[in-house]
Amino acid sequence: MKTIEAIIRLEKVADVRRALTDKGFTSMTLFQVTGRGEQKEVRLDLAVGTEVVFDLFARAYIMMAVEDDKAEEVARIITQAAKTGSKGDGLILVRPVERAMKIRTGEPI
Repeated sequence: MKTIEAIIRLEKVADVRRALTDKGFTSMTLFQVTGRGEQKEVRLDLAVGTEVVFDLFARAYIMMAVEDDKAEEVARIITQAAKTGSKGDGLILVRPVERAMKIRTGEPI
């Protein structure tokens, strides 16, 4: 089993969810987070007359657990659905899961 963690633009969440659901991947956890990568935005504050740097942006964080043989497919689906071609599109992490179990029953997944 592997976890897929993806940080994507908020406006791409519906596209990613639809693409995953269409391929049968419906289980996920979704958070709204704030962060930055390489991008930043400089704006002129007209009230003060100085530049203000915005370097933290709202993003969506998706976490999924999938079978080992499905991890690359899920990563590919997310990449295709979330890509805009601009800085700030996000990233995907694929990590091995040492152990997983259901809380209600304690049985392994």
